Amino acid sequence: MIKNHSKYRGSDKFQRRIYKGIPAQVRGKVWAVMLEVDKRKAQNPGKYAEMKELARLGATHFHHIDSAIAWTFRNHLMFRERYGMK
Repeated sequence: MIKNHSKYRGSDKFQRRIYKGIPAQVRGKVWAVMLEVDKRKAQNPGKYAEMKELARLGATHFHHIDSAIAWTFRNHLMFRERYGMK
């Protein structure tokens, strides 16, 4: 379905498979295909690099966010593991 995604896009079969769950090993590729990343990169040259740089500059605050989450939700199942599945 990934190789011939234009054929299946919007079909009931495609929606059922998405609903069942996307395997972790192809999840990134499926998201890229569904969001038409290659097409959007071509339409907006240089935008990806610009956004990546902005994200890198904002990363200095991540440790504050992580410590606040750990302190506020220390017993919450969703936040026990950093970058966990939940």
